[in-house]
Amino acid sequence: MRKGKPAPPKLPGHTHEIEQAKIDGVKLSTLQKARSLGLGQAYIKFHRNIYYIDADRPRYLESLKRTPTRRGASGKAA
Repeated sequence: MRKGKPAPPKLPGHTHEIEQAKIDGVKLSTLQKARSLGLGQAYIKFHRNIYYIDADRPRYLESLKRTPTRRGASGKAA
């Protein structure tokens, strides 16, 4: 994973932050900033490593869902 450092320990049912960034298609710093702002998916810290909880992922993705607003010709909400 990281050059010169051993791979973090595997935790069943959890995804390491580096792998989660790859899955989400974002930079690691994006996940780190979201955590510092109190946003994003639930996580745990284990031996200096951050792991996202796999079972929480569906709930988190559901919380991101938005319903589009229909707009009229004027650009204002109908």
